[in-house]
Amino acid sequence: MIEKPKKRVGRPLENDPNSINLVTTWKKIATRDCTLTAALDKLNQRLSIKTTPSRLSEWEIGTRTPSKAVINYMLEVTLFEIFRELDIDKGMAAPTIKKLMLPIIE
Repeated sequence: MIEKPKKRVGRPLENDPNSINLVTTWKKIATRDCTLTAALDKLNQRLSIKTTPSRLSEWEIGTRTPSKAVINYMLEVTLFEIFRELDIDKGMAAPTIKKLMLPIIE
C-alpha cells in the first residue's frame, strides 16, 4: 500500500512569479517619474520602515507578505492612479479607497 504524503498545514500558496499583483502594479506606477530607490525611500519615510529592493522582490513573487500598512500604502497609491486614469476626481475616489483599506490594530 502506497502512503500519500501528509499535507502540511500552513503551506504558502504557490504564486506565478510572472503574475501581476499589487506590488508589481505599485512598482510600475511609483517608478513612472522617479527611480525605484526614490519610490522605496518615499514608502519608507511615510511608514517609518526600512524596506529594501530585495524585500520588495520577495513581496512581489510571494515568498514573503508585506505588512498591512505597506499593503494599504500601495493600495492607496495604485488606486488613486487608476481612478485618475479613469478621470475620477480624487475627492470622489478617496471614500471608496478608504473602504478598501485593511484595519490596523496598534
